[in-house]
Amino acid sequence: MTEQEIEGILDKTMVLFRFLQEKDVFERYYKQHLAKRLLLNKSVSDDSEKNMISKLK
Repeated sequence: MTEQEIEGILDKTMVLFRFLQEKDVFERYYKQHLAKRLLLNKSVSDDSEKNMISKLK
């Protein structure tokens, strides 16, 4: 997967995030799964994870 494809997916995710009424639930879910991805080395890219975290702020 290219960086551009990952960025496109992150952008689409943020569009959906804006429509969520319970953003805290999504953030909690994301954090839990982020920890698992990082511990198990299953993340696509550390940079994309950092990018997503900055978009959530």
